[in-house]
Amino acid sequence: MLKFIDWRFKLPPLTYRDDYANNLLNAFDFSQKPRSPHIILLSQAQIDAVK
Repeated sequence: MLKFIDWRFKLPPLTYRDDYANNLLNAFDFSQKPRSPHIILLSQAQIDAVK
């Protein structure tokens, strides 16, 4: 993931391992139309637990 972030924001690699890591770019299809979000409704008890 770090390699992908380096590539996306044109950052130099932090370490030797980062420089030679596989880029996750192949895992994404940026030409695909974005899907609509999948919204998961929470109960009031779940919302209260987050607070």
